[in-house]
Amino acid sequence: MSPLKEILYVDNRRLESYVEQIRSPVTTDTIPTWTVELSLTNLKFSKAHTKPTRPLTINEQINTLTEYLHKTNNIESGRPSTFNSIHLGSPFRSESCIATRIFLPPKKDDTAAFPGLTIWISYGLDHPPQSDTRGPTKPGLLFLMEDDPYGDNKWGITAPVSAYSALLLLNCSIEPQLEKTIAGSKLLLSRAESSFANDPIGELSNLGARVLYERQISILYRIRTGTVVERANNYYETVTFGYPIFVIDGTV
Repeated sequence: MSPLKEILYVDNRRLESYVEQIRSPVTTDTIPTWTVELSLTNLKFSKAHTKPTRPLTINEQINTLTEYLHKTNNIESGRPSTFNSIHLGSPFRSESCIATRIFLPPKKDDTAAFPGLTIWISYGLDHPPQSDTRGPTKPGLLFLMEDDPYGDNKWGITAPVSAYSALLLLNCSIEPQLEKTIAGSKLLLSRAESSFANDPIGELSNLGARVLYERQISILYRIRTGTVVERANNYYETVTFGYPIFVIDGTV
């Protein structure tokens, strides 16, 4: 029996939309029912089966989607490690990593209009560099925004950028949501190139973000965009932006 797993986050809108394209969003359960007939001479028992319908559970939806993506070869495992793997590979990615969930509160207390912004951030992975057109490249920062309101399309970036341009790219990827938070435009005005590239969680915390927790997680996400950032010692790191479909605690 597989161990129980805690689901930390689900993008219900996207998950339901994907599953509806694969199969019916409802299923049936076979339930035995017994009836008793009483006569003057004996008791008669009879058994029948009913099949009531019900919506798929979240776990059933997750299993349906992941099985379909693997069956159709529409998913890749692990974080992009080169520029081309960001933009030419499958948009669906699955990986297990250590990530921090942070919350940027809204500027005002009007949480009904905008409840705030939640982002998962995972630092670069200690993997051997891969050969890329720009030089040796390693999987770097991963940013995942919950409840991404945009459509499922990639935003193309055609050239490597500086650390500060990666900061600009973050702003473009989650704007105008970022503008509604207490960090707002202060993130760009800080111009903290190296500090953001090396410690985005610390930089966002200085601007009012709340660090919720750090976990070992297993995730399915879609890539929104990404680039590569030049580091010291003549190598590059990827910076990947996307949105999670689901996040599960631990390694699955």
